[in-house]
Amino acid sequence: MKKQLKFLKKNLLTGLVITSLIIGFGCSDSENLETDIESEEVTQPLNDDNLTGKKTNPKRINTGCDNPRKPGTNEYYRQYTADEIGLTDLVPDRTSNTNTLTSSIRFLDDRTCAYNYDQSGNYGIYRLRAGSNGFGSKLQPRIERSTIAVTRKNWSFVEVKGTVRIVRVGSPSNGLPQTSFGETSGTYIMQAKGNHANQQDDEPKDPAILLVLAKPAPNGKFNIYAERVTARGGTSADERVIELLTTVDGNTDVPVLMKTGWTNTTKQYVTVKVGNAERTFDIPNTKITVEGQTKWQTGSNAKIRFGAYRCKNGEAEIRWRDVRHRFQQR
Repeated sequence: MKKQLKFLKKNLLTGLVITSLIIGFGCSDSENLETDIESEEVTQPLNDDNLTGKKTNPKRINTGCDNPRKPGTNEYYRQYTADEIGLTDLVPDRTSNTNTLTSSIRFLDDRTCAYNYDQSGNYGIYRLRAGSNGFGSKLQPRIERSTIAVTRKNWSFVEVKGTVRIVRVGSPSNGLPQTSFGETSGTYIMQAKGNHANQQDDEPKDPAILLVLAKPAPNGKFNIYAERVTARGGTSADERVIELLTTVDGNTDVPVLMKTGWTNTTKQYVTVKVGNAERTFDIPNTKITVEGQTKWQTGSNAKIRFGAYRCKNGEAEIRWRDVRHRFQQR
């Protein structure tokens, strides 16, 4: 079925595809994986000590926003650095095992006009409010950071670990089970992303392959789920699954780790550890048929984003501290 759909979809007009995707992002009862059709990342040189978020992605927002902006204009910057809002960044520029500058992680991809990134003591504070994404009103709000992307090689990987404190997440508005894609509560705290070979026009431009999702549980706790694809480019309920990882106390420090890479050039994995619960997931390669030819979709690069993403109802607040990151590009 997936192969047939992709073959048919490839022949649709590009404009119709984009229009239907945009509508689907905002109106579908199912929360899509990260399926923004815009370019997600602004590529920056790795050895630039003078990066500034004000070089990247301004957007005119007529209703106002709290992000940094060009003086005297309504052009607000989607990406900025902590120093541009008067803070000393808590996330180190350098990896833990090399001297390579990983400048991408300095940027805060802030798509909520309700709050800026903030800090309290040694915590970075990522807050969201439902409906506050002025940079794509049909998309979910977020404040996230991204690692660099490593390319597919034997034993290449990228990793982020730190301590997370979940204060609140998006509240529910229906009574569906939490593993249902139509259930609206919850906020993503981390996601592994990466493109793949033989990517199709109807697939996300910057696809997520596994996301860590926090949802409210009784007695002030939070259920932590892994939402992962079962087919490359998967955005529908039959191409992804939500699985319970663990349950954690709210407003309590919890150690977390995410690592993604390749054991060899065809086998990609994602390891997630939350508290004492650890799982490693194999990311599938997907066989498709394009114009009568059989092809394989295999991962081509990998990166990690962390912070807070998605708040369909109410507000969310995720706090991070002691974040460290490392990578190995073979």
